[in-house]
Amino acid sequence: MRTGNIVEGIMRPSSFNAADYARGGKYDYVAPSAAQDFRNLDVTKYDTVGDLITQGKIAKGLFDPQTFNTRDITRGTPAVTRGLDAQGNPTTAITMGDTTATGTGPNIGQLTTDLTFPSTGMGINADGTGTTTTGTMDTTGNIVKLDPDVTGLNLLQSSAGDTSTLDPNAVTGGNVAVNQPTMGLTPSTAPAQPTMPQPVTPPTPTPTPAKTQAQIIQDLFNSSPTKDVAAIRIGDYARSVGGITAQQIADAVQPIVGGRPDFGIDPFDAGTGGSEVLQAVADGGYGGGFITETADQISVPQQTYNTLAQQQQQLRSGFGDDQRVGDADYTPQEAAYRMLDFAQRNNMSLDQAAQSFGLTEADARTRAGELDVDLTLIWLCRWRRG
Repeated sequence: MRTGNIVEGIMRPSSFNAADYARGGKYDYVAPSAAQDFRNLDVTKYDTVGDLITQGKIAKGLFDPQTFNTRDITRGTPAVTRGLDAQGNPTTAITMGDTTATGTGPNIGQLTTDLTFPSTGMGINADGTGTTTTGTMDTTGNIVKLDPDVTGLNLLQSSAGDTSTLDPNAVTGGNVAVNQPTMGLTPSTAPAQPTMPQPVTPPTPTPTPAKTQAQIIQDLFNSSPTKDVAAIRIGDYARSVGGITAQQIADAVQPIVGGRPDFGIDPFDAGTGGSEVLQAVADGGYGGGFITETADQISVPQQTYNTLAQQQQQLRSGFGDDQRVGDADYTPQEAAYRMLDFAQRNNMSLDQAAQSFGLTEADARTRAGELDVDLTLIWLCRWRRG
């Protein structure tokens, strides 16, 4: 067991020197200077801190104000505008302004909102309809409701140098100072102000003009693989519109007949060809009553199919191979063209036409390929049911 003086093990030599603390020593007491000793202040001999500094009673800079490096903070904030229409009914709108919080100085934290009138926003008219025009007396008024913490409102001028006339009770909510610029300044002398974005009006699409009867006949003629198919399709079109004369068909075909030498039709002069069309009608056995020499001879009424069900029933029953022309049945290709033309005239989609036979659009496209029917030539891409 260890014995002995424990203190001896932790004692260390001391450097304390009493002489350092005696009068005249290193750490002797030093009396404060006049500028440090507030006991020397005579309240009858100064009025301000500046007087004490001048007299050397206090150190310069002791009471200097502190400066902090801060910045103003601006955020977009909504402002509600309220007014009355010509009948005295209330209207309401919301537009966006910029609210700035002062970052330093005697008004630190003060909120000021900048608004431009007239401007755009989201509004409700007295009748419940919407509007985008805000801050005008004849629409949404300019009685402004702001956040209750806002103490200043700057009404900025628009790019045209105009500012709405304020309602007598322009601002509600708090003690708000309103700063309104001088009215009537021209754009060149008006202070630079933010420009409110204007609504973009999309261009009005130019409607596609409807094709004329002659253009439709020419399209049928040019998009047909053979002369017989062209004759059948033009005949179907003539019946669908309640009949046309043979000369009208001849007049439509005459300018383009030279473009299809494979049809074996010799070019002919304008104003002729009607008799040849009538002869073809007689030889083919299709067109009687709706392709005639004169309009008063037409005896077949125009056929209409107003519903999708009626159109699909007509596709199933009216264009099959058992529908004869002359002494021959329609070939599958001819029947396909007839059905596709009917569907196009009635604004049916390819899928709707295919559903008439329990098929899909993909099935119809496959079948068209097998029959060498070019769907692009008969404008299937334009089919849309309204």
